[in-house]
Amino acid sequence: MKIKRSGIINKGLIMELSEPLINKERMEMSSESSRIVSDIILGLSDGLTVPFSLAAGLSSFYNSKIVLTAGMAELISGAVSMGLGGYLAVKSEVEHFEHIRRTQMDLLIHTPENRSQQILDQLESYGIVDEVCKPLIFCLKQNPINFVNFVMRFDLCLQKPSLRTAWFSAITIAMSYFLGGLIPLVPYIIFYKDTFLGFKISVILVAIVLFIFGYLKSIYLIGSIKKSIYSAFQTLLVGIIAAISAFTIVYLLGTH
Repeated sequence: MKIKRSGIINKGLIMELSEPLINKERMEMSSESSRIVSDIILGLSDGLTVPFSLAAGLSSFYNSKIVLTAGMAELISGAVSMGLGGYLAVKSEVEHFEHIRRTQMDLLIHTPENRSQQILDQLESYGIVDEVCKPLIFCLKQNPINFVNFVMRFDLCLQKPSLRTAWFSAITIAMSYFLGGLIPLVPYIIFYKDTFLGFKISVILVAIVLFIFGYLKSIYLIGSIKKSIYSAFQTLLVGIIAAISAFTIVYLLGTH
């Protein structure tokens, strides 16, 4: 690949270096997909554990009305709380991104040569020769906004989330929490007159769901079947410990 001595990159090189920028929309879609999956995992993880533990603990009163009333109250408040937490988390990411962007713009304005040298060193660390790096830096310096965008994306590896993402994240987490928390309460609705039977069915149902959830979560994140099975048992163990702890504490408090 030849480069003109004037410092101007030839057309082929420009196409190669600009390809990631052309595919920006594709990368944003990939990032949003990853966030959706992580939000679903977050919502389901808490939704399957917290309401289940509460319902298990209140089952010691052998009163389905108490279990369902408290369970639904926790389910709704928990979903709202988790959703707002997800929204505020993404909003904080947006504010943090803008702060870093302003800082980088100030550095580029006041110390352009230092920042250019830092990017040059970064590119050279990947084995890219000066004949390629310097023309690229020259082109980027012609437009400070593009230079900052390049630094944010490829040097700092930061991508700005949108407020649309914040709302979508809030809804995803809240719905995942609600649907996950609804699972342990269904048996109490079906077997309303027999609280203990509802409790036993709820334990079995949630144990199965926790195991499947733990397995699928690890398959997505890790990809190893062996590690996913181990993670599934870990997830199941956490749910069982939480349920036993809640049941025991409420039972002991109720006997005094």
